Amino acid sequence: MKEKADGEKPAKKKADDPDNVYIYAAPGKGMVKKLEDQGFQPEDFPGREFEFPDGHAYFGLGDEGLEIAQDYAGWVGYDGAVVEITIPKADFEQYFRKHVYSRNGVEDAEVAIPKELFGVLNSYPLRVMKQ
Repeated sequence: MKEKADGEKPAKKKADDPDNVYIYAAPGKGMVKKLEDQGFQPEDFPGREFEFPDGHAYFGLGDEGLEIAQDYAGWVGYDGAVVEITIPKADFEQYFRKHVYSRNGVEDAEVAIPKELFGVLNSYPLRVMKQ
């Protein structure tokens, strides 16, 4: 189900890929193995006060999003890894485009995927990249 490439550094300039969209996240402590084995699960995103109360999984989008995820991966409470998910561009437009937002003034930098779409999200390859 999932593709693993432990230890690989992400390639830059994926924005030039006309066929795919790349999204990135920094998993919380202890989540990498679970994501590899089970994918994103709604129970892991319950929506708690002072965290992400909407219960969405947040991803950086494109090259700018990769930089955001790499930054978060180094923070306390994160696993020190970044996950990359490759989504065909047509699928991204169909399922996820309406969940794209600006971040820190940068247009189209973040996608907040609701847990109701985790089944779709989990159908795409996930790659783990260590910092």
